[in-house]
Amino acid sequence: MVEYLCLYRVLEWADRANGTRFVAGHLDQLAVFNFGTLESLPDLGTDPIGVFERYRFRASERIAAMRAEGLDNEAIASRLDGLRNGLAHGKSRYLVHDFGADLDHVADQLPLVRLLARRAVATAMPGPA
Repeated sequence: MVEYLCLYRVLEWADRANGTRFVAGHLDQLAVFNFGTLESLPDLGTDPIGVFERYRFRASERIAAMRAEGLDNEAIASRLDGLRNGLAHGKSRYLVHDFGADLDHVADQLPLVRLLARRAVATAMPGPA
């Protein structure tokens, strides 16, 4: 939950407001943006995995699921901001008041917010991300 809040602060900084303009304006770019290379070894003796590619895959699943609900970019951005408000201020529209389910919901959105925050930093700092 703390990671989500910290990453979302980057999104708020990116549009100098609540982050929704930045999110809505950059969602469609996540599928093609070059996030660079970050590899991880899941277990000793296994092949490395591309972390950003894994995030991209999971983020695309979340976007597809929200689009299947009929949400456009602005509504997806509003949903992510609503989750942030629920975590930061106890607003309950996007929280289910079940600690385990709330954690799962936040964890589902983290790959998307991680990529958006990385995109925001890349926007502010031209050159290799």
